[in-house]
Amino acid sequence: MFLADGAGFGVWAAHVAVFKHDLALSDGRLTFVLLAVIVGAIVMMPLAGRVLTRTSSRAVIRVSAPCYFLTLLLLAQTRSLTQLMVAAALFGAAKGATDVAINAHVFAVEAVYQKPMQGLFQGAWSTGGLIAAVASAQMLHWGGTRCIDLSATACLLLVAAVLALPALIAERVQKPASRAKRGFRLPEPFLLQLALITACGMLCEGSIADWASVYLHARVHVSLAQAAGGYAAFCISMASMRYASDWLVRALSPRQVLQGGGLLIAVGIGCATAFPYWVPALIGFMLAGMGIAVLVPVTFGLVGRNAKENAGQAISTMSTISWGGFLSGPPLIGSLTVLVGLRGALLVVVVAGLTIAGGASYVLRASRA
Repeated sequence: MFLADGAGFGVWAAHVAVFKHDLALSDGRLTFVLLAVIVGAIVMMPLAGRVLTRTSSRAVIRVSAPCYFLTLLLLAQTRSLTQLMVAAALFGAAKGATDVAINAHVFAVEAVYQKPMQGLFQGAWSTGGLIAAVASAQMLHWGGTRCIDLSATACLLLVAAVLALPALIAERVQKPASRAKRGFRLPEPFLLQLALITACGMLCEGSIADWASVYLHARVHVSLAQAAGGYAAFCISMASMRYASDWLVRALSPRQVLQGGGLLIAVGIGCATAFPYWVPALIGFMLAGMGIAVLVPVTFGLVGRNAKENAGQAISTMSTISWGGFLSGPPLIGSLTVLVGLRGALLVVVVAGLTIAGGASYVLRASRA
């Protein structure tokens, strides 16, 4: 399911530049489309988290995942800005619910296998994005269209869901009676701080996912196929590093891994924007991918091991806040592009990387003290 989730988003990200080209969208209008994805996800994520307190993550996945893949068919058929915004909002809502549910389900799987597996699952998500990006680049190179590409991907992912859903673990559902008395309250400080650090990293990932192909095509002046290939290279570096993240935490420490990741993001995007040529930009995006890769496995693992509340509730809170960063990054970049251009707007990612490095040092030292 992580692989399919990543592939669904990967095919969308690889075709953002194609949507922009086919519908003749300006950077400003494209920002409204990306904002529609945010609205759909931000509305649905808290609702999915509330549902998870009353039912199993498996039950939520069985509903949200097929809906998520079907929205790709809607995106494929859009012919106007209005249609695209509606489809994008539904896409964001279905994806948001799926993300919360599958991340909560990881804890049930880890309980069965009795070992940390965050790196494996997050690596599978990145691998799915990589497969979709490479396939999209090849299809565009062969003259494919967004309608064919997204429709074929939707059908394949629906088949994958049919095969995977029956094998999900039937985890125990806790009764919500005790939680009903608590009412609303802010998350624990440690959880909130980790969520904000992760949100900075997800902001970087979302910004690169939606704007990398646009930057490479419009500013580095490569073909649409090469632009999609640039996003594929970013996914390769991110997937490879995520599979190694569990080993890195054991060899170093969570604080050192997060600090190094933040610095790699800043250096990578700084290189890509300072030298707007094919090779430096490609290397820069790959370095940024390596830095982003370690954030989610490390921070989600820390939350799972230190959560004083129900793990499902903790991961729902973490997912909602962090994915808010993921989904807010692209429209933020788009809004700034209107004012300072795309190269200048991408400096937000550099600042976010430096914030991660400094924030990780402060939060993990304070929590240990």
